[in-house]
Amino acid sequence: MNWLPLPFIPLILACILALIHFRRQNRVWKWFSTYLFFSLVVQITASILTRFAINNLVLSHLLTWITPLWLAGFYYQLFRMYIPGAFLWVPAGVVGLLSIYNSIFIQDIFTFNSYSLTLLSVFLLILSLSTFIVLLEKDINAETAGLNWVNSGLFLYHASNLVFFYFGDYLMNAWMTLSLFRQAWLPHTFFSFTMYSLFVVGLWRSSRRLN
Repeated sequence: MNWLPLPFIPLILACILALIHFRRQNRVWKWFSTYLFFSLVVQITASILTRFAINNLVLSHLLTWITPLWLAGFYYQLFRMYIPGAFLWVPAGVVGLLSIYNSIFIQDIFTFNSYSLTLLSVFLLILSLSTFIVLLEKDINAETAGLNWVNSGLFLYHASNLVFFYFGDYLMNAWMTLSLFRQAWLPHTFFSFTMYSLFVVGLWRSSRRLN
């Protein structure tokens, strides 16, 4: 997992905005803000490992274990008035457990976990598409302001990378050199940058309504 510095710029800006307004945020945004802080720690750790030529793919495995539950908590705050929590927590737990199973028995933690990433992307695409429908029915207020931007970022990132995630392990192990794989990773970096940029817009729009 070779992340370039480019996504750090909007991610750091998003974390700064989240930190400044964290105490005044509602539960929806606090869930999301803690996810951003965690993402920044992972990004920094991945870059440090890469700099020292240490395999950092274990972090990709870790993300697929934790992210389903973390973002399920975020989406639950949006859906709590519409569906029981089990409708989110159960599938999120299943995705997390299948990812752990994949890391232990199928794709080693030092290899590209294409199966888990694909499963996670499908899960989040379903949630983000459902959220677009829900947000159409809600009034714009301090809770929902900017959420369309955040949800759009998550949808765009996972929709754009779904095919790459699915074939990533094959590309890395079948015929691609490490150099070619890094070039193939560039679109992922672009969509990461785009996603975090949309997060910045969402947090900024939310903070305006909190003032």
